[in-house]
Amino acid sequence: MELWGCAGAQGRQLEHDDPACGSRHVCLETRSGRARRLKPGRHRSEIKPWHAGAMDIRMIEADPFAESMQRMVREHLADMAPTAPEESRHAMASSALADEGVSMFQVCVGETVIGMGAFKDLGGQVAELKSMRVSPEFRGRGIGRRLLDELINTAVQRGFSLLCLETGTHGYFTAARAMYEAAGFTQCPPFGDYQLDDNSVYYRRAIG
Repeated sequence: MELWGCAGAQGRQLEHDDPACGSRHVCLETRSGRARRLKPGRHRSEIKPWHAGAMDIRMIEADPFAESMQRMVREHLADMAPTAPEESRHAMASSALADEGVSMFQVCVGETVIGMGAFKDLGGQVAELKSMRVSPEFRGRGIGRRLLDELINTAVQRGFSLLCLETGTHGYFTAARAMYEAAGFTQCPPFGDYQLDDNSVYYRRAIG
């Protein structure tokens, strides 16, 4: 079965026995040449396209090592650099986003990747929202909020009951904080490995 998606990120779902991957399961064979193991049920989750003005927008699970996604991650990290000291920046590199506990998605218009978002399994039915981004030229059209809503829905489908996030206190993050609060997230103490930091604010929302 071919996955629908953007250039550089489509792939075939393969059910097979592979000593390199483990027991019989489903993998996503990506154009980057990398077989990425999918968790149970993940291969069945496809998000329906939606519209923003005249644009048809699609969201699919992404390969963090695809060229288009590596470029998106580099841009994200570059935008984060001026907002806080290095020890207070928590954006994830492509290698971290490829971890088995991370579900990463890309947002596409035609063959162009215009956004991304992810959530990380923290255990105990808790996930952390990560790597939310919409390219600057596509902002202000409601795409970020729709991406957030789709990530929440997907996290619910995969069995999570609480979604947490960390974002910055810098003015760059003002719109993001407003979006999270409008979506029902409320401020909370640091979670996981985070600590109190004047450069960070923490949110959570019960889902499901």
